[in-house]
Amino acid sequence: MVPLNPAAADLAERGRRAEEIVKGNPSPVEPYRDFEVEVARATARYDGVRYDVEVDADRDGATRAVRELTRMRTALEKKRKEIKAPALRYCEQIDSEAKRITALIADIENPIKALLEARERRIAEETAARERAAAARRTNFEASIASIRNHPAVFHSATAEEIREAIANVASIDVATFEEFAAAAAAARQQTLAALIEMENRASAAKAAAQAAAKIEAARREENRVSAQRIRIAGMREVPMSVMMESPPMHAGDIARIIEALREGHGWPPRGAFDPDFADEAARTTADVIAALERLQAAAPRDAPAAAEDPQTPPRPPVETAIAMADAPSRQAPTLTPSLAPRIPDHRYFNAAHIVDCIRNYTDGFAAFSRAEVAEQFNRFWMPRP
Repeated sequence: MVPLNPAAADLAERGRRAEEIVKGNPSPVEPYRDFEVEVARATARYDGVRYDVEVDADRDGATRAVRELTRMRTALEKKRKEIKAPALRYCEQIDSEAKRITALIADIENPIKALLEARERRIAEETAARERAAAARRTNFEASIASIRNHPAVFHSATAEEIREAIANVASIDVATFEEFAAAAAAARQQTLAALIEMENRASAAKAAAQAAAKIEAARREENRVSAQRIRIAGMREVPMSVMMESPPMHAGDIARIIEALREGHGWPPRGAFDPDFADEAARTTADVIAALERLQAAAPRDAPAAAEDPQTPPRPPVETAIAMADAPSRQAPTLTPSLAPRIPDHRYFNAAHIVDCIRNYTDGFAAFSRAEVAEQFNRFWMPRP
């Protein structure tokens, strides 16, 4: 306890004296007794009196009554203040001394209270920090679990190898590191692994099907390539037989043009028509065909002189006639007008049409040329120039 200073002791002493005074004067309203007597007299005088203020005598009497009662009231108020003044001073002294002592108490209390308040603030801040850390930790664990669950969406279009790698990564997750969230992490890992394994199975099946289809397509392409190469070579081998079967027999000049085309690589078969693995066989076949054609050329008749032209009708290009014959469904030679017959002998039309038909049947090289290129080749090697 804080000991009282001398001023406080003096104030306490005065308080004791005031208490004794109060005890010696048990009625605090005793000073008002004279006013009660005067009020009783005024009541006797004025109670029940009716004033006619319009009459001068009554109006004067009413004025005197008000003046007397006002004097009594103001005197009572003055007495009240007089009686209360010491008490007010005493109360002021009490309040002042209480404030002074309160300040002394505060000087001792406030530092101690500051320590307690600082501790409370520190505890509140530490609690808030722990709550924030716990919330962040929970958020991190939940984000990690969501990342595990999100693997199927991330790898929905991945390859089987990528999915297998994702399966290994998910399987290697240690759910014990998720602490109190370990159960949720284990459930997420199990569900994700099941989904990824199903995805990997589908991706592997799709890959196997694609590889099988690719192998089938590659085999088909290879078969078509080999077939096309052999058809070209077979078509070359039939050239001597086609020349032998011409009716009337093909002249030596026509055979010489075919030989020249084969040697120079012009016309048919076109340059680059054979792949490297068939190049040697094609070269041997070309040499055999040329040798056979040279033997046929030695035994073939010489070229006949060209027939006179018909000046009335413009000649039809011989190659177009040959192509039209080759394109005809019946594969028969078209009917020639008399004007064309003298210029181009019948066997010329048959020869050109037969070669075109041979190209169409035994090789796809013909498709590599436009009609203009075919016409140029036939005009160059197989048709007589004007």
